[in-house]
Amino acid sequence: MKYFAIFWVMLSFPVALLADTRDPFPTPNAQEVIVVGVEEFATLPDFSDKPAQMRTINSQPDSDNLFVSDMTGLLYRVDATGSATVYLDLTDSKWSTMIDGTWRESGIESFALHPEFSQKGKPGYGKIYTSIDLFKDDKQVDYPSAADEPHHPSILLEWTAEDINSAKYDGGMPTELLRIEQPFQSHNGGDMDFNPLSKPGDADYGLLYIAFGDGGSAGDPLKAAQNLGLPQGKIMRIDPLGDNSANGKYGIPSDNPFVNNPDALPEIYAYGLRNPQQFAWDSKTGAFMTSDIGQVAIEKVSLVEAGDNLGWSIWEGSFAFAGNIEGVDETEVRSDPSVRYPIAEFDHIDPLLLPASAATGLAVVRDSGVAEIEGHILFGDLITGEMFAVPADKQHLYNGQSENRRVLFDDGSGEAKTLLKIVQETYAERGLDEPFRMDLRFASGADNQVYILNKYDGIIRRIVSP
Repeated sequence: MKYFAIFWVMLSFPVALLADTRDPFPTPNAQEVIVVGVEEFATLPDFSDKPAQMRTINSQPDSDNLFVSDMTGLLYRVDATGSATVYLDLTDSKWSTMIDGTWRESGIESFALHPEFSQKGKPGYGKIYTSIDLFKDDKQVDYPSAADEPHHPSILLEWTAEDINSAKYDGGMPTELLRIEQPFQSHNGGDMDFNPLSKPGDADYGLLYIAFGDGGSAGDPLKAAQNLGLPQGKIMRIDPLGDNSANGKYGIPSDNPFVNNPDALPEIYAYGLRNPQQFAWDSKTGAFMTSDIGQVAIEKVSLVEAGDNLGWSIWEGSFAFAGNIEGVDETEVRSDPSVRYPIAEFDHIDPLLLPASAATGLAVVRDSGVAEIEGHILFGDLITGEMFAVPADKQHLYNGQSENRRVLFDDGSGEAKTLLKIVQETYAERGLDEPFRMDLRFASGADNQVYILNKYDGIIRRIVSP
């Protein structure tokens, strides 16, 4: 696992070596600061005596409602006033899902609502898709793992509500569309979404993008991310309402880049990812991008186009990956024209961060009403909750970390704070021991606002003008 690998390296090698291999950007990250406002929007109730383990937030099509997932197995609906109710409990025994939400990277990896979710009479009406991890079982899988002893399965489920206005999910048993075998415990799922910019009649309309990590263990030992015959380390693109897949349960878009490659899975849209976290589409340019957690040195955000190789595990960000101990090779930089290198990145040896850094969140801010971040790509560090911004219209002009801005927050106190400090202050007000990390997640809603999640205080926040 990533954190174990980093900890072992730190114990085993001198600081000078770590600086050589994990600090390819000697100038500290994000020296320019942007200050925005932040306000509390909604609070989710505790579940199993713990704050909600919030992972993904999505807008309900044609509605002011939001849906938010608790990784341990709950899906909430949040209305425009911030009132939150449990819409679907995947842990309920009647679903027989055997969801495994027992550790930090498991449970509900992501979910998506079909763009026709609110359109009664349309094929996608009431349909919700969940990507989840299960406890190990003996059921047949669509794609076996390359590991000798696989760890568990990940599955894609389709739920169909009868009446979307019902307070709770009122449909029947979910339909399993896809089941893959995971080689290790970590780096299993990532984001899942429909292109929010596509309209009926567009080639991309109703097609579901699904991210899978490299399957886990340090350094991608199975070389899965570069293997087009495996789903791990990929972004896949399917038609959930189709039926021309190998198992007949979903469709393969005819314009997917590898449909005519007999050595590749036809679902693959892009490959070479380690642990992709969040998707975003730029409403001005149409660009599709993802954030991806690195191994030893680099956290990154990348543009993604059909057929792209994003490099892992030959490359870590812009640098050649030299190994879990060796780190990255600073002399080998962005030299393979067949690889799609990042548009933004940051390294692990930085005064703003902890050694176990991890890229998270993604939003392209357009028409938000918040002038300070308008026209910027937002991304962050999952552990510390640090948020960064780069100008969206310079996304093809990569220049190391030099375009990164640090984003701080005024919660009404008049003081610019980190999100982690705001969460810690919430804990202090409740008389609780303050957390040392935040587990940041965030995304844009249909209202163009950026909503911020964490795993420690159950509060959904949103960015506003300071």
